[in-house]
Amino acid sequence: MILLTTYHLSHGYKRFSLFHRQTYREVLKDITLNIHSGESVALIGQSGCGKSTFAKTLCGLEIPTVGEVIFRGRTTKQMNQRQRQEMRRHIQMVFQDSVSAVNPRKTIRDIISEPLRHLADMNKEQQDARISELLLSLDLKPSDMNKRPSQMSGGQLQRVCIARALALQPELVILDEALSNLDLVLQIQLIELLKKIQQKTGTAWLLITHDLRIAQRFCERILVMDQGEIVEECKPGATAVFEHPASIRLKDAILPPLPTMVTQA
Repeated sequence: MILLTTYHLSHGYKRFSLFHRQTYREVLKDITLNIHSGESVALIGQSGCGKSTFAKTLCGLEIPTVGEVIFRGRTTKQMNQRQRQEMRRHIQMVFQDSVSAVNPRKTIRDIISEPLRHLADMNKEQQDARISELLLSLDLKPSDMNKRPSQMSGGQLQRVCIARALALQPELVILDEALSNLDLVLQIQLIELLKKIQQKTGTAWLLITHDLRIAQRFCERILVMDQGEIVEECKPGATAVFEHPASIRLKDAILPPLPTMVTQA
């Protein structure tokens, strides 16, 4: 089932200057694609190609200049405030910098319960039960909810941000370079955890990254963006063939592949 569609989507920003006329810089160019329920899609591309702007248009933080974002049969341009809030409940984002994404004065309980307090009808006991469930699903301890961000490692704090995104059981989670700041072992461990969560909940993942290794290991479909356009689509695997110059540059830049984790008995 198609969860979200973009139809001939283009977007850009106006520039103003004291001495020059107003100019327009196009960031996204004529993007049409579908994301299906329960699938994992990777959007790869070099820094500055428009990946993060595209993510913001998908979750309604940016309204496209041209074209449509369609979620559950309704375009973001047609949505009223209540409908936008409902859309944001079902489409969540996790950002690259977990430290700046949380309030250092809050406990982990407060951080994860934020969407539960504002968008769900739960009492405190129900919220704590949901937080414990989320922490366990990401290999953290329920007792961690009493800690503050400074008491967590970088990998643990990123898992907290993912737990917050999953709190309302969204249909799509956008991981905007969310694995890039982690070391190799943590990347592999977190990928395996996200796969298990997907199998259990049916959550769709959109992984935005510049690292083809992560995309190959995690996703069922890989999209390549270059200068605001989707220039290539490929299935992951050793037989994947890339023809566009941007795709080839990325492929050459990320060898060797991620190693396989071995669990000791």
